[in-house]
Amino acid sequence: MKQLKIKYPIIAPIRFNKVSFLIFLNSSGLLEDRLISKMDFEVCLLDLADYFIQADTTIIDVGANLGIYSLYFSKKHTSCQVYSYEPVSSVFKSFKKSVDINNLTNLHPYLLAVGSDCCETEIYAATEATYNKGLSSIMNNFDLNETYIKEKTNIITLDSHIKKYNRVSLIKIDVQGLEKNVLDGAIEIIKRDSPVIIFEHSDLYFKVPSETRKHISELFSLNNYKIYLIRSGENEFKYLFLEDIDFRNSSDNIDGDFVAIPRGLSDIEQINVQQKN
Repeated sequence: MKQLKIKYPIIAPIRFNKVSFLIFLNSSGLLEDRLISKMDFEVCLLDLADYFIQADTTIIDVGANLGIYSLYFSKKHTSCQVYSYEPVSSVFKSFKKSVDINNLTNLHPYLLAVGSDCCETEIYAATEATYNKGLSSIMNNFDLNETYIKEKTNIITLDSHIKKYNRVSLIKIDVQGLEKNVLDGAIEIIKRDSPVIIFEHSDLYFKVPSETRKHISELFSLNNYKIYLIRSGENEFKYLFLEDIDFRNSSDNIDGDFVAIPRGLSDIEQINVQQKN
């Protein structure tokens, strides 16, 4: 497939961990091209999520992008309800088409941003000309370029938006530097349901990253969670190992994917052994 010159838009068949679905891809892009040429994209994160997702629960995907995680979760965990949030209109349209193509009744997509307050704001939004559409952000980050445009979006909190639902077992967060805000707006869910939370964090988005890491660390510590490193940067692991990390006090530049797990929920050594096998 790497030899083919793809003409967008297309509907592509995707298969991860024996889970198959169709995805609508409107234009060329980093994620779009990787999905076509590299079908094991981020499987390590899907494996970890599968370990913790429980039947008849709610799964939340914040920063859904094209909906890869949401589509997978919906097909893999059919007894669960999946709530997905993507604030960029052009990206959301592609995601919504994928939901419709697969006829997924347990997947609920929303054209909304998620944060610590309910309000209207502007987002630096990707367009069809943007190659890495996953960098869209409410913050004017250093990695945005001239292909991004400003558009209005509504912000909600998870606590206010998800009212009638089964217990939340997993939250995935990928919001380009606003993960602290998402967590602040989900504190009731965190206290009540103790979901496992997979989140992306990069110090590069903050002038004083230690303050943000301190805030996140204290939130999790107060609710009896422990943070583990899944992977640094874009490193792909053949086997998944969760590493202890001093998320709050690390002097190194932190950039990667992390998981916050309620203490006592599971044996980390057992997870590592299972992933290796």
